[in-house]
Amino acid sequence: MNPILFVAALIITFLVFGWLVRVARATLSLAITVAILVFLLQILLGIGPGEVWQQVLGFWNGILNFLQGIF
Repeated sequence: MNPILFVAALIITFLVFGWLVRVARATLSLAITVAILVFLLQILLGIGPGEVWQQVLGFWNGILNFLQGIF
């Protein structure tokens, strides 16, 4: 095996692995934050996850309708 090719493959492997770790950490952090927010809304205000989800869908549908009106 060519040593230069091996070193290049090793460097690329480490870079991709580092990127995957950062993506996984950011995803986990976001998921925990959303879960805590929904939990607090449910405990403090009595707003359930279904109601939050309906508002999120309504928000994105509003944006899509706005963009369809422009184009």
